[in-house]
Amino acid sequence: SEVISAVIYDGVEYKTYFINDYQSSSHMLVSLIDDLLNNHKYDGKTIFFHNLSGFDGAFILKIMAENSNKFQICMKDSKIISLSIARAHAIAGKNVDLQINFNDSLLLLPASLKALGNAFGTALKGDFDHNKSNKCTTYQDFEAIRYELLEYNKQDCLVLYQVLVKFSKLIFDMFSVDIMNIPTVSSLALTIYKTKFMGKKARIPITDTKLYNKLCSAYTGGAVDVFVPRN
Repeated sequence: SEVISAVIYDGVEYKTYFINDYQSSSHMLVSLIDDLLNNHKYDGKTIFFHNLSGFDGAFILKIMAENSNKFQICMKDSKIISLSIARAHAIAGKNVDLQINFNDSLLLLPASLKALGNAFGTALKGDFDHNKSNKCTTYQDFEAIRYELLEYNKQDCLVLYQVLVKFSKLIFDMFSVDIMNIPTVSSLALTIYKTKFMGKKARIPITDTKLYNKLCSAYTGGAVDVFVPRN
């Protein structure tokens, strides 16, 4: 499989990418990364993908590996948690790295984009028949779905952006925590606990491997009984 379209949305404008405008899918993704790394307004910013770890990350990581030696990956259980990439720019006679980060919003908000749009009362996720793109084999085939597919991509970006803005404000207002540098819902819960509930003198102990193995051996599966009620 390969990427045939992509959209970036920063809350103000969209930047679209479509396979027919490039030599290949790889060239299209290289152009997307270049646009981000060559624009100083994105320096230090976090780009969210909904399902980076399960889908988009495989394509982005391949492009990073082939086109830059300044990237980092955070993984757990064979899943991509986050990615970052940097590029040196000459500023005032010095080389300064411009860096962007990629996080998975699905790990922070574990629900479908459609469900999130409904829950947060934002714009709603659009529909697109993916069989149309699966059947495309020629330039003309892809061109016939260009507008519909890009509009679908743009709507997805809008929904995700609005959801993240509302969620970010909610968490900050309640707990004074910024979600932009927090990759997962579990790390968010720990950050909130440490920030608001743990106390300044409290410490979270770290269990050594030997003790952990002993404690772990004590855990067993629970007994489950099923009853059918009868009158």
